[in-house]
Amino acid sequence: MKKITNQLLLFILMLGSILNLTPLVSAETKSPSAIQFVDQVVLSNNNGPISSNKIRDASLVNATYTLSIPNGTVIDTAQTYSMPLPQELKYTGTAPIFLTKEDGTLLGSVTIQNNMLNIVFEPVINNLSNRTLFFNFWSGFNKNTLNYDMGNDLAFPTKNNLNNSIHVNFSKSSSGEGSGNSAIAKTLHYEANNIVSWTITINNGGYEVSDVNFVDTMGNTQDYIPGSTSIHYRNYKNTVIKTESTDLVFNPNADGSQSTSLNLGHLHGDTEASLTEPNSVVIHYQTKLKSNPLNNKYPNQVFPMMGQL
Repeated sequence: MKKITNQLLLFILMLGSILNLTPLVSAETKSPSAIQFVDQVVLSNNNGPISSNKIRDASLVNATYTLSIPNGTVIDTAQTYSMPLPQELKYTGTAPIFLTKEDGTLLGSVTIQNNMLNIVFEPVINNLSNRTLFFNFWSGFNKNTLNYDMGNDLAFPTKNNLNNSIHVNFSKSSSGEGSGNSAIAKTLHYEANNIVSWTITINNGGYEVSDVNFVDTMGNTQDYIPGSTSIHYRNYKNTVIKTESTDLVFNPNADGSQSTSLNLGHLHGDTEASLTEPNSVVIHYQTKLKSNPLNNKYPNQVFPMMGQL
């Protein structure tokens, strides 16, 4: 009986040792923090850096990160360096953001999933000095996290200030936001000489939407053709009531792509049945392919229409 008791005690001790190792294993497999590289984060919208003015909770903001890696620091390129995004941000993109040198050399990539920002560096990063990197992305907001009375402090920790935050004040939407093909649709036509003609129809479903913000992004294989933009505002019968020809302004992103944004104001719904007020918008513009025209003709995406219904 004593022998059996001793064996049972030995088994319990062994089991306890195994269980005690579990936290150590978990700690060793945890991703290293990317915060150690972050110098600065700037949050902006179409009007520039975010100020004390309220912004719509259905609008988009651009987060720009500045990273620096001290000389002598060796990056473990087998690891993923991670850091959280503010809970208030709602990022819906899926494509990676590439970190590159001016000559196009790939230094790493950034992915965002479940509000975690993850960076994987390429081995070439350890061959460089004076390593300063930039990247940016557009994001919406999680409305159920917003404080409409006091505003929110969006947490963007940096290497020198883990408590760094950006205060944002919000105004509330009356309900949800348009979505699906009835809210926005994009088509193209491939012309001669590597020209692509784009047509974007906004609010074809006839919602009433206030403060409509439209964002469009094209890959680094295209250039916008100046003078090619026409913007047509239509009433509820799809009759054009106003036309503008102001050029879209495409700004460069850190991954080499270019984005444009446009505020279209208030679009009136079919229920109002106005012959003189805008109900939907059709935007035409052209781009020219500058590389790989056979296999990458249309690297161009449009963000969902954002606005208040």
